[in-house]
Amino acid sequence: MASMSMYVPAWQGLALTDLWRRQAVAAGAPPYPFNTNDGTYFYTARSGIYHLIRALGWGPGDVVLAPDYHSGVEIWGLRAAGADVRYYHVNNRLEPDLDELAALCTPDVRALYVIHYLGWPQPIAALAAFCRERGLPMIEDCALALLSRTANRPLGTFGDYSVFCLYKSLPVPNGGLIVQNHGRLPALQQVSLEAADRLSVVARSADLVLSRIRSQSNTVGRVLFGLKSATGRALTRTGVNRLAVGDMLPEGHVPNFGVDRLNVGMCSLS
Repeated sequence: MASMSMYVPAWQGLALTDLWRRQAVAAGAPPYPFNTNDGTYFYTARSGIYHLIRALGWGPGDVVLAPDYHSGVEIWGLRAAGADVRYYHVNNRLEPDLDELAALCTPDVRALYVIHYLGWPQPIAALAAFCRERGLPMIEDCALALLSRTANRPLGTFGDYSVFCLYKSLPVPNGGLIVQNHGRLPALQQVSLEAADRLSVVARSADLVLSRIRSQSNTVGRVLFGLKSATGRALTRTGVNRLAVGDMLPEGHVPNFGVDRLNVGMCSLS
């Protein structure tokens, strides 16, 4: 008997109808973080993290405490901006130890970076109190916790700054959001953002459409992904330039294509 394989996409997929569906206007005020005037949108959240650290003026010798369990790109964003990263351990409940954090808080520490894993809240009230006692800003990573709540408050409202990655929860091709909860940083507000290149948005949207198709039929989806990859290789051979939006090297250096490619604002097909 032949075995059947199943494809489970990492992101929310897009149905073809999503590409031309009219935007629905919901009644009432939108939920946090979409109801704030202190948010800055980027193509990817990692670009937002980079610009947040730059706006804070941190560089070599300025330490951000970050968890030793992470996806990688958020750390690359911190390091590409010039900050040093010092890791703290998270236990089998994915939570830090406050005593260890206290021991790591040397005078060169500038902020605590907290990640809410898979929508589950960290002991965020205790961590916020920890930071207040030390006058330490907290950056709250809600990339996988959009619309999650604890203690009757949205995650993202406990920190001084919060980070959201919209396409990890919503069926959109791209979108990162940095929210400043306690006043605006002029340097972040003055970042000059460009619209993402149209081809990169179309390619990303095509990935999401094909992921949706592949989740329903792995065989058909694999064939279509193969055709898309062949098209990409053909474009490369013919010299068609595509923008590598928001990419960073793990060594903490911005690649040769320059900082300008991190200055890309959120873009949609509308």
